[in-house]
Amino acid sequence: MRNGMNIVFGSMAVALAFTFQAVGQLNEPAQDPAFQQPQTDPQQQQTEAPEPAQVPPAPQRDLVATVNGEPIARSEFEQLVQTTIRARQQQQEAQPELPPLGIQQVQQQVLDNLIEARLVEQYVREHGPDVEEQEVDAELNRVRQGLQEQGASLEQYLAATKQPLDELRQRIEGSLAWQRFQQQQMSPDKLQEFYEQQRPRFGEATFEQVQPQVMQLYVARIWEDIVNQMKPQAKIQVAQPQINTGEVPVPQPQVPRP
Repeated sequence: MRNGMNIVFGSMAVALAFTFQAVGQLNEPAQDPAFQQPQTDPQQQQTEAPEPAQVPPAPQRDLVATVNGEPIARSEFEQLVQTTIRARQQQQEAQPELPPLGIQQVQQQVLDNLIEARLVEQYVREHGPDVEEQEVDAELNRVRQGLQEQGASLEQYLAATKQPLDELRQRIEGSLAWQRFQQQQMSPDKLQEFYEQQRPRFGEATFEQVQPQVMQLYVARIWEDIVNQMKPQAKIQVAQPQINTGEVPVPQPQVPRP
């Protein structure tokens, strides 16, 4: 299965595993003098109406791209970059012969995967099975409960990531629609036909022996076909991300010295 499928449609869990530092900052008292209440004379308080508090404008959301108008937030992008780096480091611990990946390569891979995922989401929301509002509500409640178990609220998460609630609901709807779309497409006849087409890849193995691999490859083909269909007509705008050059550090095993 393609990396984009593994990374992006698992991004809901990654996004919810946000750092509590960001959420904690929402609860800290503001240190800016503009937020301090001015000292006034008690008699003035009785005769003068208090001036309305000055509320600073909400910061604009930082985006790395939009796909047909749907945003890809920098916070989502950076979380997946870090997840990809950690996964690569674990692979290199098990397979030291793997070459290190440059940070630019990782970031480009993640951005490409996110763009493809938005295209697939848009396709299955329009052409895939319907997802009822009640189903999105139920999944959103599970998200809310998971956050509460971590000591945070859904409102804090949305504020920390600058993500509107309707956008989170859209991600949930797309994820549910994609799961059902896969199930619709993977009929026994279609899988058997795909196995016959790809038989040289599997050698002497029977369909029953390699059925999990056949399913993965078949779903990857569906993903690729959707992207190839959607991308030529898509309106994709990419911001220039701030990239730190250099190699992704690979942990080295501790070797006893003589």
